[in-house]
Amino acid sequence: MAPGPLDCLNPDKFTMKRQVEGQTERKDEPYDNAPAEVIKTALRLMFGFFETREAKEAMAQLILKIDSHREGDRLFPRVYGYPEPIVKIRENVGDFLAKMRSKLPVICIDETMPARRSGGAKLGIRYKDDQCYDPTKQIIYINAELVNTAVMTKDHTDPPKYQSYQLELSTALFHEIGGRLFGASVYRGDMPMAEFVPPTTPVWDRNI
Repeated sequence: MAPGPLDCLNPDKFTMKRQVEGQTERKDEPYDNAPAEVIKTALRLMFGFFETREAKEAMAQLILKIDSHREGDRLFPRVYGYPEPIVKIRENVGDFLAKMRSKLPVICIDETMPARRSGGAKLGIRYKDDQCYDPTKQIIYINAELVNTAVMTKDHTDPPKYQSYQLELSTALFHEIGGRLFGASVYRGDMPMAEFVPPTTPVWDRNI
């Protein structure tokens, strides 16, 4: 199923940055250059994934699993007289995806990211309630080497390789936005998934 209108990709709403080695400030990335076009294509593919029933259910089940292992007060307790937790979480999925279609996190092409990583996420502030969650306060980092290789294969008209890199980019974006940022939105800016990653696990291998 094709995604609905993607207002988030309009020039006045879509923000891209570039992280350069040795610089603390992220540079603005042009909206219409080759790397930006590659990223926008991957984002459209990602939103196509989000429209599938399987993807939405996977997002809901991820939060349900996290919440069932949460220490202290659970966000979705099984209380008599209330819907099953999964019902409420599925509503959260729909609300989150609607917000993403309206405005996305900042997308940053990261030249400092280790080669074995596809992407990463940086959260903004924590929020008092769900209505305050602002996707534009979050940052998604994408490996510059992966983006550059995708641009190169596109320029050399190698459709199979380009499609392969687009799939990797869209999967990385899906992972960061549909997993980590969705979890952060549910938990008002917190990152509960990190609790389930052994501290000795190399960061590029973390399945969070």
